Amino acid sequence: MSAHKNYTHPNDFGLPSWPVKPVTLNQGQLDDVQTCRNSSRALLFSFQGRRRVSFPQFDKYLSPLHGKEGVHAIFQVDHYKQSHHPQNVWGGSVLAPVAPENQTQDDYYNILKNSTFAGSPLGDKLYSVRFSEILSAGTIPVVYADGWVLPYNKDVVDWSELAVLIPQRKVNQTMDLLRLIPAKERCEMQQKVLAFYNNYVADSHGRLRAVLKLVDAVAVSSKESSTATMFSAAPVRRRA
Repeated sequence: MSAHKNYTHPNDFGLPSWPVKPVTLNQGQLDDVQTCRNSSRALLFSFQGRRRVSFPQFDKYLSPLHGKEGVHAIFQVDHYKQSHHPQNVWGGSVLAPVAPENQTQDDYYNILKNSTFAGSPLGDKLYSVRFSEILSAGTIPVVYADGWVLPYNKDVVDWSELAVLIPQRKVNQTMDLLRLIPAKERCEMQQKVLAFYNNYVADSHGRLRAVLKLVDAVAVSSKESSTATMFSAAPVRRRA
């Protein structure tokens, strides 16, 4: 999950982390995304969680923006500590979605559900469980993790259609870049995010489905390569 592209084989691919606190959207929220109705969520961009020790520029840029022009940026010791849900205790782990009615008092859930974009900076390593949690909310991840091999590959997903990838050195350009994305395109990205999460991230069946699709693509590619080599190596017969 935390591989760097400089140290991988061309056929290598990443895997999505299990979301510790997956978000469950109610039917009305799902309909809003699927129909682009009320597609402008209250927050343009959000981040709520621990300070990025490995990426201090992220905290420094976002903290002054909190509460301004649709930005929510709260940095604390750990977002589980603020949870009111009994399963989400300090250091706890929740791998099953919590029903929407049980998420209403949990700031972390509601912030994600009401965000169009959410920050997904590198954690202690290149990946963060936050990435999958953002996807579960139908929210567009804004990724800052230079060199990270994102989950799966182009045979399963084109990340340029689902996420915004910003080099860490350009973190200060985040809001300018996000505001350039039209509302219609934002909604289309959210639709693709939800479809991808449900098909390939939400459970082990989906993850296996994605892996098999990738293996099949490599097998087809290898077969085509072998066939091309066979024909290119065939002797040329000359007429007498």
